[in-house]
Amino acid sequence: MELIKLNSQGLSPWHLEEVARIHYSAYSKRHFTSIFSFEKLKEYYHELIKSSDLSLFYNDEGKSVGFIIAGVNISSGVANFIRNNRLYIIILLITHPRFLIEKITDTIKGFLPSKENKTSKFRLMSIAVDSAAHSKGYGKKMLEEFELCLAKESICDYGLSVRKENERGVKFYYNNGFILEAETSDSYYFRKDIKIN
Repeated sequence: MELIKLNSQGLSPWHLEEVARIHYSAYSKRHFTSIFSFEKLKEYYHELIKSSDLSLFYNDEGKSVGFIIAGVNISSGVANFIRNNRLYIIILLITHPRFLIEKITDTIKGFLPSKENKTSKFRLMSIAVDSAAHSKGYGKKMLEEFELCLAKESICDYGLSVRKENERGVKFYYNNGFILEAETSDSYYFRKDIKIN
């Protein structure tokens, strides 16, 4: 499996297209980004990669397999995308009321005291394996390569969140050594410690 580090300077249009394509094939249709146009999804991932500390793209025998995007301030990429696309997002929310209700609920929850205890500053924002490559061990291999990169940078742990409804994802994280750190009514927050030699 070939690993390619992505960054905003050397990011090719082809990589962005493949990241967006894999996202569409792997992410649930219940995820808000699943209703983005292909161009907006590419723009979204461009902002994420620009704000990431580590973005990896995986190929196997010339076929795009998956990607990982992570970092300390990765949420700034989401904020930049929202700031640059306010009208687009408002229109999507109005035309898809289920997501509007979800966003209003999340906003209200944000004002309430939180039981979340996210201790890992380094966050895995997005991981996806092409649906055509599911159940072939690529997710595990991708995580192993990702963790080797983190260990080389002396990063000893990282965290992520996953929706509770994503049963496949939740099982994957438990099977790969993650520890449940916190939960909300709709999400789990996991952490994983990395051995540094």
